[in-house]
Amino acid sequence: MDLISVINVVHSEYLGYSNIVLWVLFSVGIIILFQLILKEFVKGYRRRKFIVRSKQLPTSRKIFMILTKIMVLRKVIRFLALKLSIFNNKSVEKNEEGATFFFIIANIFILISLLLIFPQNVSLWYVFLFYYVLFVLLITLALYTLNLMVRIRFTAQLPKTYKILNSRFTTEGDIVKVIDISLEDFDSAVKREMTKIRNVLRKNNPEKIEKAFSNMEEVYKDEYLTILLNLIRQAHYKGGKESIQQQFEAVTEEILIDIENRKDLAFTSRMYIVISLFTPYGIVWLERFNNQALGEKSIEFYSSPAGISLKIIIMIVLLIYMGTLLLLERVS
Repeated sequence: MDLISVINVVHSEYLGYSNIVLWVLFSVGIIILFQLILKEFVKGYRRRKFIVRSKQLPTSRKIFMILTKIMVLRKVIRFLALKLSIFNNKSVEKNEEGATFFFIIANIFILISLLLIFPQNVSLWYVFLFYYVLFVLLITLALYTLNLMVRIRFTAQLPKTYKILNSRFTTEGDIVKVIDISLEDFDSAVKREMTKIRNVLRKNNPEKIEKAFSNMEEVYKDEYLTILLNLIRQAHYKGGKESIQQQFEAVTEEILIDIENRKDLAFTSRMYIVISLFTPYGIVWLERFNNQALGEKSIEFYSSPAGISLKIIIMIVLLIYMGTLLLLERVS
C-alpha cells in the first residue's frame, strides 16, 4: 500500500466529515486544558518574579500592542473585544487582551480543522481560501448570535433595572452605593454591566468613565441603555434627585411598551437563527448518508466540481439567510 492510499484510508476512517463534531469537541477540550495549564504556570511565575516583573506589561498586553499595529487586525481585535465584553465584567483592557488570545486560538483551530477535514481531491488554493473564509464567517455569525441573545436579554431586564435604581436612589442618594447594594437583585446580564459601571465610577476618573460608558453604548446600541448611562452619570456628579427620579419613572414606562411591541417578532427570528446555525452539520451528515446509501456514484458526485459547487452555493445561501435574520432582529 503506497503513501497516498494510506492517507486516503486515514482520512476516510478518522478525519472524514462524519467525525467533525468529535474533532471539534476534542480540540475545544485540548484548548481549555492548555489554557488552564498556561494560566497556572503564569500565575506561579508571576508570584515568584513579582518584585522584578511588577512594572512590566503582561505578555498578553505586549502581543496585543504588536498585533494592533496593523490596522486590519486592530479593527478585528477591537470588534472581538466588544463582543466578548458582553460575557464578562472585566475592564476594556482585559477584554482586548482576551480578544487577542481568542483571535490567535481561533485562527490556529480553523487552520488545523481545515487541514483535517479538507477533501483530498481539492488542491486549488482559492478553494482552500474560500473554505477558510467560510469557517471565519460561521464562527463570526455564531459569536454575533450569542452576543445578540445576551443583548436582547439585557434589554428585556432594563425596566426592572430602572425600577430598582430609582427606588433605592430615592432613599440612598449615592448612585455608586445604590448599584453596589442592588447587584444581587439584577439579572446576570445586567449584573455584569452594573459591576463594570460600579468599578469605573469608584475610580472617579472622568476619562475612564466616559471610555467605559462609550464602549457599553457601542456594544448594545440601545437608546434606553444610553439614557440609563446618562442618568447614572448625572447622579454620580450630584444631579438633582427629583429630576433623576422623574426621568427614571418616565423611561421605565416607555421601555415597557416598546419591549412588549417587539417581543413576538424577536422571539420568532431568534428561533430561526439558532436553527440555521446547525444547518452546516445537517449538510455534512446528508452527504455522509448519501455516500453510504448510493455508494461510489455519490462519492464521485460530491468530489466533482459540480458537487463542490453545490456545497459552496448552499453555504453562501445559508450565510445570506442568517445575515438577513440577524439584520431583521437588529432593526426590529
